Amino acid sequence: MIVCGALALLITLVLSYVYDFPQNDSVGVSSASNVLRTRYPKRKSDLLTAQCGKRVVGYYSFINSGMITDDQLKRMTHVIFSTLKLKKEGTMSFPTNDAHRRFIEMTEKANAANTGVKVMASIGGYDNSEMFLYILRNTTRRRTFINSIASLILKHNLDGVEIHWVWPSGKREKEIYCSLIKEVREKLTTMVCENCEKYILTIPLPPVIFDMQNSFDLEFFVQYVDFFNVISFEYYGVWDASDGIYVGPNAPLFGGKRGNVDDTMKYYTCKLMDPSKLTMGIPFYGKTWKNVKEEINQTEYEEICSMQKCRTNDTFQPSNIWRMVSLMNGKPEGSDIEYGELIRDQWNLTSTSWDKQSKSEYIWDRKRRTMSILETMRTVTAKLKYAYDFNLGGVSGFTVDMDNESSLLELLSFVDLCSRSPIKEVKYNCQNVLKFNEYEHHDRPWTRKRVSKYVAVSVVVLLVCGIVAFGLSTVFFYFLDGSDDTIDFQGYPIPLPPAAKCGKRIIGYYSGWERRTISENQVSKLTHAIFVAVRMYQNGQIGFHNSEYSGRFFDMKKKARRVNSDIKVMIGVGGKGNSQFYSSIFADTQKRKTFVKSISEFLSTHKVDGVEIDWTYPFADKVDKNTTVIFFKELRQSLKDLEHKKGVKTPYLISMLTPQIIWNQLDGYDLKGILDHADFLNLISYEYYSPWNVKEGAYTGPLAPIYGGKRGNIDDTMKVHTCQTRKPNQVILGVPLYGKFWRNVKEKPINQTETMCKEESCRIEDPVDISDIWRIAEKKKGKGFGGFISWNERESDDVGVIWNKTEEKWHNISKSAYIWRPEDRILITYENKRTLQEKIKYAIEKNLGGINIWSLNMDDEQDSALSLISSAELCDGKKKNEIMYKC
Repeated sequence: MIVCGALALLITLVLSYVYDFPQNDSVGVSSASNVLRTRYPKRKSDLLTAQCGKRVVGYYSFINSGMITDDQLKRMTHVIFSTLKLKKEGTMSFPTNDAHRRFIEMTEKANAANTGVKVMASIGGYDNSEMFLYILRNTTRRRTFINSIASLILKHNLDGVEIHWVWPSGKREKEIYCSLIKEVREKLTTMVCENCEKYILTIPLPPVIFDMQNSFDLEFFVQYVDFFNVISFEYYGVWDASDGIYVGPNAPLFGGKRGNVDDTMKYYTCKLMDPSKLTMGIPFYGKTWKNVKEEINQTEYEEICSMQKCRTNDTFQPSNIWRMVSLMNGKPEGSDIEYGELIRDQWNLTSTSWDKQSKSEYIWDRKRRTMSILETMRTVTAKLKYAYDFNLGGVSGFTVDMDNESSLLELLSFVDLCSRSPIKEVKYNCQNVLKFNEYEHHDRPWTRKRVSKYVAVSVVVLLVCGIVAFGLSTVFFYFLDGSDDTIDFQGYPIPLPPAAKCGKRIIGYYSGWERRTISENQVSKLTHAIFVAVRMYQNGQIGFHNSEYSGRFFDMKKKARRVNSDIKVMIGVGGKGNSQFYSSIFADTQKRKTFVKSISEFLSTHKVDGVEIDWTYPFADKVDKNTTVIFFKELRQSLKDLEHKKGVKTPYLISMLTPQIIWNQLDGYDLKGILDHADFLNLISYEYYSPWNVKEGAYTGPLAPIYGGKRGNIDDTMKVHTCQTRKPNQVILGVPLYGKFWRNVKEKPINQTETMCKEESCRIEDPVDISDIWRIAEKKKGKGFGGFISWNERESDDVGVIWNKTEEKWHNISKSAYIWRPEDRILITYENKRTLQEKIKYAIEKNLGGINIWSLNMDDEQDSALSLISSAELCDGKKKNEIMYKC
């Protein structure tokens, strides 16, 4: 087999080189990007829609086999190739050789046809957007990226580009996206003469479901982009995430509680007050589900709404089209159905049913329990009528290679969208436009598998040798990697950190939303790895947010099992933005029972070592004190029953994330009662001072002061937890791998007793400390007080402040590093090697149960912070629960 495998590898490499690596498939930086071009306008399209400046946009992908035709090109005002792949250094490439060839053929045909069609390329997309943040937060990489866009346009004589970032999250990424679009527009403007036709710049907008509002500043973007391509589809899909169990139309015009085309287009139109800027997306594909349950009723419909954070107020209308599926191996089963497939496979479209509310065509096969919701000539006609009625700026077809001999595209091109109304006239009633929900967004999972050409060629040539070697190797590694046992490779298992010798813990948090992927090196430095966060629903069920989250979790788990099977893999449930259901679930016996059962089943199904209850923002209140302890008691009993049933020898772990003590945040916690059933408490022993967008955020100070400060500090928080529980070995010190900065800081330091403590309750009675670190910031033009700066960004100029380590100062009372720059009125507090050493020293002196790190993603590429904490000798001979505080 070894000889066979070696031969297979050799031939595969040769074939890969010959067939799969043509020259010039990467788009780099060219000096041509600095050349001023005279751009002559293309002839105007003959399409009826184009006569009033509206659009028929067609996306052309590299995934499907159909090649674009001259007939298709003449039926569009704009054709967009989807998509180019971002590379780490800021350049771009085509995903495959076939993609490169298809792109070249598209541009050559379009330019030769002289039909007036604008030729563009989309950059990024659903499976490549993780590179945007990495590229854009570095000045050199960002500059390279923008110059690469210019080179791409000039090299291939394009008319413009689409920047497709899926999807920025949070305020900082939103600002970075805005900055990018502004810089790209400025670059494109410099590339043409003053009176020449300008290059086109567009961005896609997501369907209005879940939480998307933090991604887009429409009022800012509209200054720089020519139009927005709205992805007004993918409201329902066969997604791996829990959201994929609900059956509904891919693009319902109306109806459905999750959202619909009308809700999306109305929201964006009323936000911009200019419908001409919006191109409504029309999918050339539908969906089919297997194992579909019977029609849902009013109660179930409302339950879906409670779990999915619904947007629309449409009245419930019983219909075959709204259903749920039974999961197979924990996942829904089904697929996309392209319109071309319907015709080629001769589907009987005379047997379809019509849903009047959503304007959708479907086939419900009760016997086989399959539901197929299709996009057809009838559904597309309804969408075109909608675009006309509401005076939208155009329509786009996704994608034209899914069509059947241009049938749907021909329909798009024949309809005249030019109404008699002024092009910017708003046809919606914008008085009661629903706002976005406040919680997490859901990335549309990419369901089509790409098959590269070199694999096909290699399999044919290596029919015997390659298949045998590949098959046996796949089977071998599948069982090896999927095992929960320690893997017998040389160098494994890697020993646990020194803290493990006396039962203490080094705990690392790894999130589902950060861009960096966890490494084996990081996992090897932990005793416990906690994935945050698994989503909780109003009825008590839990599940992954989406397929990206689940993929990151399983990758973390596999690496932990490979490194050392004694590393505990846990999940955090809830977290910031998803803790709003805790109080109601704990207070309701039935929902609490459902929650306990769902957690137990999750741990058993996915072979997870434990769970952490991440109840944050808002924290528990006084009314939750007793019900929280009841929940932990019931959860512990459920897990004991599961251990007995499954023959699990090592008990499942339970932990809880508890808050720093400032104000009255600990009022809702019976710490002793919780630890009667939980294994340990992970403390948020930081965020004592932060530029929050509330009045309390004006006061500057260390993010995590060990001592000092009137509001609260680490010593006070750890002492209270230890003295209430009498179990320091189960109290874990939290360490942040980030800092904060304030802008517009007043020059004079403050006496906290005479200022802050008159506005809020202060806990610390230490003598007054008047230092540069205690100040007050002011708001300017409604903006927040400051921002966030992670460990790995400290040397970057892109975090919003200029960084200069030579200005660093040390606050000895709080054991904190900071920079005060009076000329710029900026104060920065942050963690560095010295502050971490002080916190490690404190944990040892106070005999605490370990250190938790928020979060692994924020460390630098050398994992220097994690290495420092992991190597600490926390075991110094003290008794397990010897209390070192005066209680």
